[in-house]
Amino acid sequence: MRTELPWLLGGRPLRPDRGGYTVTMREDEGTARALAALRASRRAAPCIHVGWGSFRNLDIAAARSSASVYLCDINLHQFRVWRAVRQALRRADSPAAFVDAVTPKLPQRPRLRMFSTDVRDWIGRELSRPDSWLNERSTERYRHIRELFETGAVRVLQLDLATSPDAPLRPFGRLAARLSERASNDGFAVDTVYVSNIPFMLQQAVGFFGEDQSSDGRSVSAALHAVRHNLGLLASPAALLITAEHLATTSTNDNLQWRTEVLQLDAYLQAGLP
Repeated sequence: MRTELPWLLGGRPLRPDRGGYTVTMREDEGTARALAALRASRRAAPCIHVGWGSFRNLDIAAARSSASVYLCDINLHQFRVWRAVRQALRRADSPAAFVDAVTPKLPQRPRLRMFSTDVRDWIGRELSRPDSWLNERSTERYRHIRELFETGAVRVLQLDLATSPDAPLRPFGRLAARLSERASNDGFAVDTVYVSNIPFMLQQAVGFFGEDQSSDGRSVSAALHAVRHNLGLLASPAALLITAEHLATTSTNDNLQWRTEVLQLDAYLQAGLP
């Protein structure tokens, strides 16, 4: 099983002493409906999934039977999570065994971005969540994800979704060129893109992990424009975008929750900015 470091495509990484990491997110509203729709409409052609953030990427890759996955982030701790996942998958032949294997490997500092008081409980909940890739009654999902990691079909990239179109080295242009080459040579095409709640967080003064988002001098509209520009480079208009950029109906100021939605990428790109 491969253990390569992330490709350094672009984006300033968060400092190692800041924030935490994500495994599961507060995106429950709409999740079951979204993943059911993704399973029902999966395509026969070899598909690529590109996404930022948490295990939700693996839920989506399992639902779509993705043949290749690109996991993107700028949080150094998230790369440690994916490294722990690789190591645990090597040892674990079942979802429950994976939870036991991965728990002690997860970073303990800085403080976890946790929604539970215990790491084992936090991840163990996935074993019973119906739509999780770790659901014990649908082990074909786990087997699929494990095979992707074992065969090197999962790539980890250091890449900021809001990278400016004028950034040096044009990281999204380079990635788009690689994806286009795969489409030409192997018939692989980007099928799904997951952006989590990044568009929502870009509109806040403080990021999800406490980072000062005003330090780069960009306006909110410029950052959101960059997101749309970059997504347009990565995938065809027919691709599906999974987003959690709107607050859930149950959200409160002291307990933010987001709503998961599946959109056609072209509709998202044509929509007006907030």
